[in-house]
Amino acid sequence: MDMENRTIDNDEQRSGTSIATPHVSGGFAIIRQFFILQNKRIPTQFELKELLNNTGKQINDSTGTGLNYSRIDIYSALISIDSLNPEITLISPENNSIKTSENLTFECSANDIELSNLTFYLWNETSIFNTSTKNISGTNAKETFSITNIPNGNYQYNCLSHDAKSNFAFSESNYTLSITNLSITLNSPENNTYTNEENQTFNCTAQSNTNLDNLTFYLWNSSTLIYSKTNNISGTQNSSLFSYNFTNETNYKWNCKIHTNTSSSFAENNFTFFYDITSPLISDLSINSITASSATIFWNTNENTNSTIIYWKSENNQTLNSSNYSRTHSFSLSSLSSYTQYYYNISNCDRSGNCNSSNENSFTTSSQEVIISSSSGGGGSGGSILKTYSPTPTESKNGYTKELKKNEKIKFTFFNENSEKHTINIDYIGEDFVNLTIQSDPIKLVLGIGQSKKLNLTSPDYYNLFIRLEDIVNNKAKIKIQTINEKIKKSISTTGNIVNEETNESNKKEKEELNNLKFEIKKLKVIVYISIFIFLILIVILYKRKKQNMQESTGKKPK
Repeated sequence: MDMENRTIDNDEQRSGTSIATPHVSGGFAIIRQFFILQNKRIPTQFELKELLNNTGKQINDSTGTGLNYSRIDIYSALISIDSLNPEITLISPENNSIKTSENLTFECSANDIELSNLTFYLWNETSIFNTSTKNISGTNAKETFSITNIPNGNYQYNCLSHDAKSNFAFSESNYTLSITNLSITLNSPENNTYTNEENQTFNCTAQSNTNLDNLTFYLWNSSTLIYSKTNNISGTQNSSLFSYNFTNETNYKWNCKIHTNTSSSFAENNFTFFYDITSPLISDLSINSITASSATIFWNTNENTNSTIIYWKSENNQTLNSSNYSRTHSFSLSSLSSYTQYYYNISNCDRSGNCNSSNENSFTTSSQEVIISSSSGGGGSGGSILKTYSPTPTESKNGYTKELKKNEKIKFTFFNENSEKHTINIDYIGEDFVNLTIQSDPIKLVLGIGQSKKLNLTSPDYYNLFIRLEDIVNNKAKIKIQTINEKIKKSISTTGNIVNEETNESNKKEKEELNNLKFEIKKLKVIVYISIFIFLILIVILYKRKKQNMQESTGKKPK
């Protein structure tokens, strides 16, 4: 870099290959990538060099170096390899428009690397009615063309754009429009009407500056014209009614067409109509986040509906409504009473007025935690805060787990005819066991981590409480309780005593195993006896053969 060519103020001038090299490298990268996008291939180094030389600014340095050279111009280089046509968008009027005004404003836009001009064309079936050109520049341009005194008739329009490289293009499709002095108003039903009533009456109004001949009603389903009817009318303004009985549930479109002796025209836009007689389906009803004073109810429907929930405990029904149409629904109930059973049902109606309701459901709010301050004595105000937890019968039935400190309690109720209340108190917490007391009739238990016990607190015939020590963490015992209803298996012995059937089952298994062992021993004995017998027979046979061989060798006959 030429270090002499520098200024000492805030603006700095630099020269030399250390500055030129990154600029040229960056230019090469940009042009190379644009060349690939335009030509779908990678340019050669020679092509890039020639491109930069041919499009660069020519510098005459005859007074300095005595050379003429080209300073790179990236923008000119990009334009020189631009081979794509501009992209044209027709904005307004919309395609298939019907206009009653003879003065209209047309709008279209163009996009390219460097735009040059934009030309508007409007023509009918026989000739071009108007053409207008505006010079534009930059990469994006939007222009309007105001055309006046357009005669009645059917027209098409489009826009043509050229870029700086003389690439040019129209929009892919022409837009059509009609200019008419005929006016159609679709009065009823309103656009996007939903109904479950099969008999419907459609009303439309026609207006013209000449006498009207007739008015035709058209009704389509999603793809097919299913009904049309023509009523004769007169005058320059008139309305007509058309009736139709719906049988198929689906979406429909409708329109009216006016006729005079010289022209005809539809209303500018079709209206949409929905016929639906099926009630919505309710699914996935659930209640979550139950506390002592609140709960949240969730559910889904198979179509967009509004929603209503009615809930009560014994009287004074309360109602919540949502007019928003959705497939997912939820209501948060608040200001509820603790440890109270609430009843509720929900209903949903779709836009056509079809409704469905759920069965009556219920839930029970949680009990409030009772906090007891245990003073340390001596008249001081200090002391530990101990808690008594009161799960609802539903929580106890499903399984209730709490971490308890020493002397904290779980107070639970058996949901039966007596609604008996019992308390579990933590007496002592060891490293891997706890001592606890279950009242009202005191029962002392020692449980190790992972150990559990079934107890029969209210009946000699059923286990009704399951208790387990899950873990001990930070000097807190994690206790799980669950109210159960498990019959205690018992049988009567020959002496008349009540014997636990579980013990009998164990004894039976032991006897069966002993009998099986005896049977296996007998089988083994039989196998041993048979083996000995066969062995003895083999010895006798071998002895006789040996004796016979000896006699034959001495020439004696066997006796």
